[in-house]
Amino acid sequence: MSTTVPLEFTVPTGWVQVAADTVGAPEGSAVLLDAATRGSGFTTNITVGGEEEPAGRRPADVADDVLRDLEAAATDVVTDGRDVLEDPDGREGLVQQVRLTAEIDGARYRLVQSQVFRPLPGAVLRIVLTATEDRFPVLIKDFEAFVGTVRQRR
Repeated sequence: MSTTVPLEFTVPTGWVQVAADTVGAPEGSAVLLDAATRGSGFTTNITVGGEEEPAGRRPADVADDVLRDLEAAATDVVTDGRDVLEDPDGREGLVQQVRLTAEIDGARYRLVQSQVFRPLPGAVLRIVLTATEDRFPVLIKDFEAFVGTVRQRR
């Protein structure tokens, strides 16, 4: 079940925030599109969302679920790495990088995702950059800077 977590963040230069329903993202998500790739067949994006989680579910459990979902929807899904991440509030989260091949509108794309999972009270926040292999190295610094600005509004 999706939960709406009030968030605040800074949109990086060169990115445009759009309504989640216009790009098929889950309700309550925040979606940013890379202006340089809009209209190019695949648009690099950052998606922020969260889901309620039963007590005891860790970010690693949610990350495992995300991998299973990707394996069901894409091909050549490979995890490049997974590391523990301490969030600004001192809670232990997780970051992982995944490579995959996806078919979008009849075209095949080699994509890379950087996935960040941060625990919140009763939920796990997901922040995901999805980019083509050639754009990923160019945009990972934007993503890392963006992740540093995401805060739960109090």
